[in-house]
Amino acid sequence: MAKTLRNELFQSQSASPAFSTHPVSAQGSLMEQRYLDLRGQVAQLSEQLVRVVAQFNEYTKSSKSQFQELQQAVAKLSEDGETMHLETAQGLTQMHNRIGERKTLDSKIQEMMDRHNTVLKSYELRLLQMNRLLQEKEAQAVSARAELSDLKMELARLKRM
Repeated sequence: MAKTLRNELFQSQSASPAFSTHPVSAQGSLMEQRYLDLRGQVAQLSEQLVRVVAQFNEYTKSSKSQFQELQQAVAKLSEDGETMHLETAQGLTQMHNRIGERKTLDSKIQEMMDRHNTVLKSYELRLLQMNRLLQEKEAQAVSARAELSDLKMELARLKRM
């Protein structure tokens, strides 16, 4: 049995058939149906591909915008972090300066307290020396009075004699 090509399948491709046409057989009809089914599936796949490409493009656009927003947010956070770091460093520097000033003032106050204590000790020592000297002078005065009293008594006795 000789194989023949169907003109209906190739009508869109050529205007005049090159082969002889035979009556449509069941097998040819199945092939035509199968061809039409495959063509429909290809059309559906093309439509799906167009939708997928559109969805992909939309996803790409939204991803780009989200990525740009994230980049801006990260840049802002980085900038804020740097600002906070500088402020913290300045605050620490000021605190160190204040602590240094405080230590200087504390040492000056301590020096003044030490000098004051030294002056007080010196005063106490002089006061003790003055008290001792006063006690000695009082003892000498008591002794001189006693001697004076003895001399007066001796004079009085000598006068009576």
